[in-house]
Amino acid sequence: MTGKGTLRIAINGSLYRLCGSSITFRRKLCQEGRSVTVLIKIAFLGIAGVLLAIQFRGSKSEYATYIGLAVGMIIFFFSIRQVEAVTAQFSRIKSYLNGAEEYLSILLKVIGITYICEFSSGICKDAGYQAVAGQIEVLGKLTVMLSGLPILFAVIEQIQSFL
Repeated sequence: MTGKGTLRIAINGSLYRLCGSSITFRRKLCQEGRSVTVLIKIAFLGIAGVLLAIQFRGSKSEYATYIGLAVGMIIFFFSIRQVEAVTAQFSRIKSYLNGAEEYLSILLKVIGITYICEFSSGICKDAGYQAVAGQIEVLGKLTVMLSGLPILFAVIEQIQSFL
């Protein structure tokens, strides 16, 4: 029993809350708890990888780069699972767009572009190639701008239709 007549019941891994005569489904609460747990594990993996790379940086600097790359790839593959969960939720958003699904696909492209550019730029910076990392960031910004042009054109068309 929890606060003021509320009873929480777990049935088959799903959490229900009984308030008076109504039962509220709380699966979302459980899923958020799991994603935070995964986030904490990944954060500790990243910290452990960085500490391990620091140990090798003095004697074998190439090993530090390889460790950083390996940890980055592991974190990348874990984040792909999160992206899959986000894309599953985009199907719900599509139902609200009423024929304007192209804007959702643009949003997904922009998210993918920024993540890939940030990841590859970070690897280049860690390897000591700041100039290459900067060029990747510029390319990413230009690609995001180019990908967003259809939205800008749609806004301009809406403004012109009001005038």
